[in-house]
Amino acid sequence: MKTVYRFVLIIGFAMPLVSAPDVQAGDWELSGGVSMLLYQSVFSYQASTAFETALKGDLAGQWDWQVGARIGIASEQPELFTRCLVEAHVGRWQPYVGIEFGATGRARFQEGGKLLRETRMAMEDDISPVYIAGHTAPLSFNLGKHWRASLMEIHIGTHLRHMGRTTRLQIGIITLGKTF
Repeated sequence: MKTVYRFVLIIGFAMPLVSAPDVQAGDWELSGGVSMLLYQSVFSYQASTAFETALKGDLAGQWDWQVGARIGIASEQPELFTRCLVEAHVGRWQPYVGIEFGATGRARFQEGGKLLRETRMAMEDDISPVYIAGHTAPLSFNLGKHWRASLMEIHIGTHLRHMGRTTRLQIGIITLGKTF
């Protein structure tokens, strides 16, 4: 089984080096989509959905940058993020992986039962608004020359203060992007 993991890692790191991009350098991509955020802490669990929009551009070679914002649908709490991504192009398949840094106002938990309410409120006040997450988009595809669709993007991260105390799992349900 270790051999399979090593093979997948080698292919994942080698693919950007041997694949040729479909779009011209200097193109910008504007994208929008819907995502679901799951927060897990010591005493609570919270889920919310959000609209997301982002702007992506070339950094160098297969490296891209991306900046964007999310706003919660029910809670309307904002989130800003920036990413550094490595992108591969294999025919229409265009997966990418990278790291995301962000600032969020969405790390809020419902009051819940009275027994642990004070503890949850104290923990919530101690959550840093800044987070770091790994980001991957394994189901990202070109839909012609200027369009891209991505399903099931995955971000796993934590807040910078007290790393690991609060875990965030974000799933980009669907994203549609247009290159200009």
